[in-house]
Amino acid sequence: LFTLALMEQLPELARRQRLLDTAGCVHSRWRFVREFGSVPPPLEAVAVAFGIDWRRREPNVQVDLPLRLWTSRHLWTRRRNLDLMEKYLPTVDALGDMALATPLRHRPWVSLLADMHSHEDVLLRPWYFKVRPEQPIRHVLWSSEFIRELSTYTSEALQAADHIAGAGVSRVAGSPDGGSTRETMAVLCVGSGSSRLQLYLGHILSRLLPGWDVRVVSMIPAKESKRDARLFDEETTAFSWPSADLSQPPLARDDLTLWEALRLYRPRLVLCTA
Repeated sequence: LFTLALMEQLPELARRQRLLDTAGCVHSRWRFVREFGSVPPPLEAVAVAFGIDWRRREPNVQVDLPLRLWTSRHLWTRRRNLDLMEKYLPTVDALGDMALATPLRHRPWVSLLADMHSHEDVLLRPWYFKVRPEQPIRHVLWSSEFIRELSTYTSEALQAADHIAGAGVSRVAGSPDGGSTRETMAVLCVGSGSSRLQLYLGHILSRLLPGWDVRVVSMIPAKESKRDARLFDEETTAFSWPSADLSQPPLARDDLTLWEALRLYRPRLVLCTA
């Protein structure tokens, strides 16, 4: 029964995969890779190049079970009382996984994200212990619209934290040479796309908060500590601003656990992605 159902649904699954792979415009995809390899793209460019429009996204979509449809079409019409419980019937995702080895997805889009975040892809793999080696890790794309809103939120959050602290960035203290120093505020980016987020926020926050010493750091947490706890307090972190060359995003740190990063950088704000 299951083999017949799989044979019945395989052409439909293959058709759906072809529709996903051909969505968008191939010429626009090449332009997308060339123009937005190092800067956040607008959502309109994503929709044109890959046919993915977030405005048409439907959460919690209810789909029919292929095996149940096949059973009702081929068995229930024969006037037999065959009771197949719902939990025994595979879903579309489960059947697609068994038929095509991977769930149905927009494969050119997944490949682009994996290539854009190749450094994080390798570092995140140990955390996805329930994912098969051939399955891609879910990465994020920082759109220009989202980066704009996130930068505004980050700058407002840092100003609010400084206001609450009272003795934060806005308090100017005298330095030994008679000048002035400001307290450094760190923003920690964790997860997929953190290195690119560090690059974008580093440039934008320097313009939104002129005169503030805001350092953006990216990391992929290590699963185990690689440092001697006795010497950890003696270590210092050499902060550096992202390079002005947008084609060279910084690499996320992978030698610290999350606890060590929080203790070392003492960030005022932590931004996490999947």
